[in-house]
Formats: sequence, structure tokens, C-alpha cells
Amino acid sequence: DEVPFGPGTYRVGTGAGKPDEFTVVASFFRDPSQLWVPETGAQIVIDRFDTSGASGSFDVPMRRQNPDGSAGTGSIRFSGSFSVTCHSGARCQRS
Repeated sequence: DEVPFGPGTYRVGTGAGKPDEFTVVASFFRDPSQLWVPETGAQIVIDRFDTSGASGSFDVPMRRQNPDGSAGTGSIRFSGSFSVTCHSGARCQRS
């Protein structure tokens, strides 16, 4: 219900449970105790979302967070685009 078929722009949050947010958390093998969480302004843009698939883009600036929840040092940015084709079947139908 929160991500209906069709285009839209959605915030990327830290997992606070808001129904209108996507969640991203990243950890790397080099030091898995260090988490990266989205900065304010992170978003995903859905240009197409229908029974044939979905496409869009994302821009997610992130900052390091220590295991105790305090801010770490460092920042990274994930950005790109996606295009996913849905093959025929029940999973491609709007429920």
C-alpha cells in the first residue's frame, strides 16, 4: 500500500519503521562492526512500476555510524539506476 504501482519519489531512512520510507543499511567485510546509515535527503525515484517491471534511480549519501549508535568519521554515496523486468506469473500481478 505504501509503494503503489506507478511513479513516485520516496525517502530512504534508517529503519525507523515509517511506512513511506525505504530502508538502507550497509556494512562491509573489512570492518562489519561499522555501519553506514543514510543521510538526510537520500531518496529513491521510481519512474515505472507496473506488471511489466520497475525502473528508476537512487541517490543515497551515507555516514559511518559506530556500533553504539554514535556518529563515526567518513561518508560515502551510493547512486545509480535500476531496471527490473517482471516475467509472467502471479508475482507480477497487482494484489
